[in-house]
Amino acid sequence: MKMTGIIAVVAMLIVGSGLALHVAWAQQPGIKRTDLQQRDLSVPGREAVQVRVDFDPRVVAPKHKHPGEEIVYVLEGSLEYQVEGKPPITLKAGDVLFIPAGTIHAVTNVGSGNASELATYVVEKGKPLVELALSEGDSSRHPDVSTALRRGWLLTSSMAGSPPSSSKLATLSSRVNQLWF
Repeated sequence: MKMTGIIAVVAMLIVGSGLALHVAWAQQPGIKRTDLQQRDLSVPGREAVQVRVDFDPRVVAPKHKHPGEEIVYVLEGSLEYQVEGKPPITLKAGDVLFIPAGTIHAVTNVGSGNASELATYVVEKGKPLVELALSEGDSSRHPDVSTALRRGWLLTSSMAGSPPSSSKLATLSSRVNQLWF
């Protein structure tokens, strides 16, 4: 296969995998995301995105990260944030939290009722807003994510064989970045 053909296949795999992860996040049962606005900033290559995120009782948003800063304002309920490198923190309505760019974090509605947050992101334009941060074992603990990964792979696997592990996808992504940049 020619080099351009290989790059095209690799690019399709990465895009397909990224779409599957985005779909898994957006369609996770018990979490509803409402996009409120998306605007270019005066800083080249950056944009602001505001999203309302509603959580059913006891729902967990799995480990994930963003390509920029996240500023959280809790609108209702009690949400526990597990931010990489810090102890868990529980916020209630009116509380705020700053999450640095690329920091892996998870969110759990620890209350008995619904909870919601206003999330404001200052991110790199053109990059997916949410990237799940799954280790090999995480997809088995989150079957909806595992299903989305398999379904997303099926969209792109007709030319390449069986689904790769998440570590193989990370390695593949790294190699493509080396080729492109």
